[in-house]
Amino acid sequence: MRRVDALHPFDLLHAQFVSHRFAPHAHETYAIGLCREGRVAVRHGGARHVMGPGDILLVNPGELHTGEPDGPVGWTYTMIYPGVEILRGVANALRQRSGSAPILPAPMIRDPLFVTRAAAMLRN
Repeated sequence: MRRVDALHPFDLLHAQFVSHRFAPHAHETYAIGLCREGRVAVRHGGARHVMGPGDILLVNPGELHTGEPDGPVGWTYTMIYPGVEILRGVANALRQRSGSAPILPAPMIRDPLFVTRAAAMLRN
Protein backbone atom coordinates (compact mmCIF):
# COMPACT_ATOMS: atom_id res chain seq x y z
CA MET A 1 0.00 0.00 0.00
CA ARG A 2 1.30 3.42 -0.85
CA ARG A 3 -0.04 6.94 -0.88
CA VAL A 4 -0.07 8.68 -4.27
CA ASP A 5 0.65 12.37 -3.86
CA ALA A 6 -1.56 14.45 -6.12
CA LEU A 7 -3.84 17.46 -5.89
CA HIS A 8 -6.17 15.02 -4.07
CA PRO A 9 -3.96 12.19 -2.70
CA PHE A 10 -5.25 8.61 -2.81
CA ASP A 11 -4.06 5.14 -1.81
CA LEU A 12 -2.83 2.46 -4.21
CA LEU A 13 -2.57 -1.20 -3.19
CA HIS A 14 -0.84 -4.07 -4.97
CA ALA A 15 -1.49 -7.29 -3.05
CA GLN A 16 -1.65 -11.06 -3.18
CA PHE A 17 -3.84 -13.07 -0.83
CA VAL A 18 -3.98 -16.85 -0.64
CA SER A 19 -6.22 -17.58 2.34
CA HIS A 20 -7.10 -14.14 3.75
CA ARG A 21 -10.79 -13.32 4.07
CA PHE A 22 -12.01 -9.75 4.42
CA ALA A 23 -14.88 -9.43 6.88
CA PRO A 24 -17.76 -7.16 5.83
CA HIS A 25 -16.41 -3.61 5.65
CA ALA A 26 -16.82 -0.31 3.85
CA HIS A 27 -14.49 2.51 2.81
CA GLU A 28 -14.87 6.28 3.05
CA THR A 29 -13.51 6.42 -0.50
CA TYR A 30 -14.36 4.62 -3.71
CA ALA A 31 -12.59 1.27 -4.15
CA ILE A 32 -11.71 0.39 -7.74
CA GLY A 33 -9.66 -2.72 -8.40
CA LEU A 34 -8.29 -4.97 -11.08
CA CYS A 35 -8.01 -8.72 -10.45
CA ARG A 36 -4.70 -9.73 -12.03
CA GLU A 37 -4.41 -13.44 -11.19
CA GLY A 38 -6.47 -16.11 -9.46
CA ARG A 39 -10.08 -15.73 -8.42
CA VAL A 40 -11.77 -13.75 -5.66
CA ALA A 41 -15.33 -14.01 -4.40
CA VAL A 42 -16.84 -10.69 -3.40
CA ARG A 43 -20.12 -10.34 -1.55
CA HIS A 44 -21.69 -6.99 -2.43
CA GLY A 45 -25.28 -5.80 -2.47
CA GLY A 46 -26.57 -9.13 -1.20
CA ALA A 47 -25.04 -11.11 -4.09
CA ARG A 48 -21.86 -13.13 -4.50
CA HIS A 49 -19.66 -12.14 -7.46
CA VAL A 50 -16.67 -14.20 -8.59
CA MET A 51 -13.91 -12.22 -10.25
CA GLY A 52 -11.05 -13.55 -12.30
CA PRO A 53 -8.12 -12.07 -14.20
CA GLY A 54 -9.12 -8.91 -16.03
CA ASP A 55 -12.28 -8.22 -14.02
CA ILE A 56 -12.72 -4.78 -12.43
CA LEU A 57 -14.34 -4.26 -9.02
CA LEU A 58 -16.28 -1.04 -8.34
CA VAL A 59 -17.38 -0.13 -4.81
CA ASN A 60 -18.95 3.19 -3.83
CA PRO A 61 -18.06 4.91 -0.55
CA GLY A 62 -19.93 3.40 2.37
CA GLU A 63 -20.99 0.19 0.56
CA LEU A 64 -20.57 -2.96 2.59
CA HIS A 65 -18.57 -5.72 0.87
CA THR A 66 -16.31 -8.71 1.56
CA GLY A 67 -13.54 -10.55 -0.28
CA GLU A 68 -12.19 -14.09 -0.08
CA PRO A 69 -10.32 -16.54 -2.29
CA ASP A 70 -12.34 -18.59 -4.74
CA GLY A 71 -9.91 -21.45 -5.07
CA PRO A 72 -6.65 -22.73 -3.58
CA VAL A 73 -4.30 -20.18 -5.20
CA GLY A 74 -5.97 -17.01 -3.92
CA TRP A 75 -5.80 -13.82 -5.96
CA THR A 76 -3.56 -10.93 -6.91
CA TYR A 77 -5.01 -7.50 -7.47
CA THR A 78 -4.41 -3.78 -7.69
CA MET A 79 -6.79 -1.38 -5.96
CA ILE A 80 -7.04 2.38 -5.98
CA TYR A 81 -8.99 4.29 -3.35
CA PRO A 82 -9.88 7.69 -4.82
CA GLY A 83 -11.78 10.12 -2.65
CA VAL A 84 -15.19 11.50 -3.54
CA GLU A 85 -13.64 14.81 -4.66
CA ILE A 86 -11.57 13.02 -7.34
CA LEU A 87 -14.50 11.23 -8.97
CA ARG A 88 -16.71 14.30 -8.63
CA GLY A 89 -14.04 16.29 -10.50
CA VAL A 90 -13.82 13.67 -13.26
CA ALA A 91 -17.61 13.51 -13.58
CA ASN A 92 -17.88 17.32 -13.68
CA ALA A 93 -15.23 17.48 -16.42
CA LEU A 94 -17.03 14.83 -18.48
CA ARG A 95 -20.46 16.42 -18.15
CA GLN A 96 -19.01 19.96 -18.45
CA ARG A 97 -20.94 21.24 -15.43
CA SER A 98 -20.89 20.91 -11.66
CA GLY A 99 -22.80 18.14 -10.01
CA SER A 100 -22.66 15.47 -7.36
CA ALA A 101 -20.16 12.64 -7.16
CA PRO A 102 -21.11 9.67 -9.34
CA ILE A 103 -22.60 6.46 -8.05
CA LEU A 104 -20.79 3.57 -9.70
CA PRO A 105 -23.50 1.35 -11.19
CA ALA A 106 -22.14 -2.18 -10.98
CA PRO A 107 -19.88 -4.02 -8.61
CA MET A 108 -18.02 -5.71 -11.45
CA ILE A 109 -17.02 -4.91 -15.04
CA ARG A 110 -16.05 -7.45 -17.69
CA ASP A 111 -15.06 -5.29 -20.65
CA PRO A 112 -11.78 -6.26 -22.36
CA LEU A 113 -11.05 -2.81 -23.85
CA PHE A 114 -11.78 -1.02 -20.58
CA VAL A 115 -9.71 -3.56 -18.65
CA THR A 116 -6.74 -3.16 -21.02
CA ARG A 117 -6.78 0.61 -20.51
CA ALA A 118 -7.32 0.33 -16.74
CA ALA A 119 -4.48 -2.19 -16.40
CA ALA A 120 -2.13 0.21 -18.22
CA MET A 121 -3.08 2.99 -15.78
CA LEU A 122 -2.65 0.78 -12.69
CA ARG A 123 0.83 -0.49 -13.59
CA ASN A 124 3.67 0.48 -11.26
